[in-house]
Amino acid sequence: MKKQTWITLLVIAVILIGIRIALPFVVLKVVNNKLADLDGYRGYVKDIDLHLYRGAYIIDSIDFVKTGDSLPVPFVSVKEVDISIEWRALFKGRIVSEIILNTPALNFATGDSDKGEVTQSGEETDWIQTVKELTPFSINRFEVINGTIAYKDFATEPKVDIRITHLDVVAKNLTNVEKPDEQLPASVEASGNAFDGGNFTLSAQMNVLKQIPDIDLNFKIEDAPMVNFNSFLRAYTNTDAEEGTFNLYTEVAVKDAAIDGYVKPVIENLTIIQWKEEEEPFLNKVWQSIVGGVTHAFKNHPKDRFATQVPVNGNVMEVETGIWVTIWNVVKNAFIEAFTKSLEGTIDFYNEE
Repeated sequence: MKKQTWITLLVIAVILIGIRIALPFVVLKVVNNKLADLDGYRGYVKDIDLHLYRGAYIIDSIDFVKTGDSLPVPFVSVKEVDISIEWRALFKGRIVSEIILNTPALNFATGDSDKGEVTQSGEETDWIQTVKELTPFSINRFEVINGTIAYKDFATEPKVDIRITHLDVVAKNLTNVEKPDEQLPASVEASGNAFDGGNFTLSAQMNVLKQIPDIDLNFKIEDAPMVNFNSFLRAYTNTDAEEGTFNLYTEVAVKDAAIDGYVKPVIENLTIIQWKEEEEPFLNKVWQSIVGGVTHAFKNHPKDRFATQVPVNGNVMEVETGIWVTIWNVVKNAFIEAFTKSLEGTIDFYNEE
């Protein structure tokens, strides 16, 4: 091989190596520029690693913080984001991506500032669009490993901090690579630890390709100790739970923008602390007694269960929750019968006509 050819190959190799070295910094700058100007929030990526051999790049630490009057915790914080081509779909002739979030934390929060109350709910930003902008291809698979969802109130005393931890989520076939003839081709399965002791599970089938997705969802939280809600109870009701378990059951179907479903909280064996021997302001004791008495009145005494069922129905643009139905169900529960502690199976996507 001629010397000139060797020199040409060497130059090409040096250029390719230079591009490979510079590319992560270029991608990092592009990503940070996209995340810097979100409505009400600002995103920042610490580092990016490229894995060209599998068509992937890994984001090392990404945070989204509220701009303006900020709170002590970011709205979203993810230790690692793995974005890659989904090879299984590629073998079916589709170029789509999969995203894996490792140890993400989602913090809904509220607090005080000089201008008044600050709320961190994320509603100002289209987060689905933000995620889509991180990859050039449609997202077909989405996974969460060891996630956390928390609600924090920094304005109360004591401060409120309740959370779902060890959250694992797998969403598959979001772009309908498989099962093209099914009404609800995509699936979501999730599980986690609810409020330091309870169990959280979610199962859903959906069609996210529609402008307003069709969804058939079941969700439940079971056996969460009421004592783990005491920061919440003390902050908002000035009471303590001495014992009891919290359960929550939800079924929701969305079809052609119409919603039908229910949310059913069930509290069992609840004991509200009323009078304490230690020194405590007299009004606090009175308030605890009142709340304890109300809870006692609305229990179903044979089963020691406090429950109601809140219907959720209407259009996705304006969900209507029947307040009077809720009140009626509470009264009915006190004097007639307890609701069955299980998913009722009454909400079915395929029967919603």
